Amino acid sequence: MKLSDSYVIAGMHCSIVECLGSGSFGDVGLAKTKDAHNKFVALKIVKRGQMATDEFKIHMKLSKRDRQGFVPHLYGMVSKPKQIVFAMEYLGNGDLNERTKFGRLTATQVKSYFKQLILGVKFIHKHGFVHGDLKPANLLLSSSNKLKIADFGLACVYRIGKIEQEVPARRGTPVYLAPESRNADEDDTVRGPPVDIWATGIILVNLMTKCRHPWTSALENNRAYQNWRNNIADEANLWNGFPDDVMDLLRRILCHEFDDRATIDEIISHPYLKQC
Repeated sequence: MKLSDSYVIAGMHCSIVECLGSGSFGDVGLAKTKDAHNKFVALKIVKRGQMATDEFKIHMKLSKRDRQGFVPHLYGMVSKPKQIVFAMEYLGNGDLNERTKFGRLTATQVKSYFKQLILGVKFIHKHGFVHGDLKPANLLLSSSNKLKIADFGLACVYRIGKIEQEVPARRGTPVYLAPESRNADEDDTVRGPPVDIWATGIILVNLMTKCRHPWTSALENNRAYQNWRNNIADEANLWNGFPDDVMDLLRRILCHEFDDRATIDEIISHPYLKQC
């Protein structure tokens, strides 16, 4: 990505004015349009291939059905010989990872962000998809602190009509992976929704603790995780100060057996969020 690179996407003439990020996924830049509105959009430039095509299709389907702003609006894409460029809504308030590290959040802020996350996940699941890589860095914030779920590079279909199908197990960021995914072999599959739900629990811990993680991985040989499973006092005092209703909800979400894990509707109806 170079400054001043230009693309025509969905009828908009977009010129990159700032590089926002770069990684294995590709590059993200801030672009200014040359139309009458003269607005800013975010451009995501990824390597051309099936994963990029699938990401665009899923994001676009969700964007078209989104009436409450659960995901960044996707304007369109342009395909180049080696790249695909997405044009989407620019959210200028950073991501939740930056926000949590900036300073400790109030109880009201934690609850607000978490409820927005849960409602966004419910929207994604309702339309037959799982995100597959929920984490604070993929949760973008608008200037009014509206949380939007972004980056559908690992998203996939888990339900067609009323028929549910399993999804690849070993996808996502390790510290946010559910135990059934973390312990799976490379080609194994798992139920999709419980994996996303598990990740929301880790994110809730992040929100409560300035982005600390309760454990590095949900494996049998991880001492911190086994302490959690066996209800043994945490040596790092991570849970000190957590309200009882938060701890009760976390026990329901961060449940080792995915069949016993809370569903999205059970989380929404939990006393912690019903007071929000």
